[in-house]
Amino acid sequence: MLGLASPPSAREWLLADLQEEASARAARDGACAARRWCWRQLAGSIGPLAARRVSTIIHSIRSAHMLFWRRLPHDLGFAIRRLAKSPGFTLVCLLTLSLGIGSTTAVFTLVQQVLLKSLPVPHPAELYRIGDGDDCCVNTGLQGSHSLFSYDLYR
Repeated sequence: MLGLASPPSAREWLLADLQEEASARAARDGACAARRWCWRQLAGSIGPLAARRVSTIIHSIRSAHMLFWRRLPHDLGFAIRRLAKSPGFTLVCLLTLSLGIGSTTAVFTLVQQVLLKSLPVPHPAELYRIGDGDDCCVNTGLQGSHSLFSYDLYR
């Protein structure tokens, strides 16, 4: 347990020191007293060592994350310089981005209006379909076309 909680750089000497002290106590006080001493040492050391190990891991993760943010301005500057050197490629990139963003926006707007947005009536769950799929197409031959004269009947 102590080996897992201790930092890798100090693990070997920490375990060797504990073993040496336990052997000396076993020779002086007996094996049972040395075992109790080892358990007390482990109980007192595990918490601080684990906390230190966790804080070290968190610090390394944060420093790696901050490294990205520190390098970002340099990467952006490099990208801008490269795009300025090749205006044809820059034009193709900008055209591709604008077409992609515009078409995505248009498709999303259409999907939102047709599928996601509820109907503009007070109670859309109470709407009924009028007519039959077999008996339709009064004037135009298209599904859903009804005679203008039947409006008063349906109203």
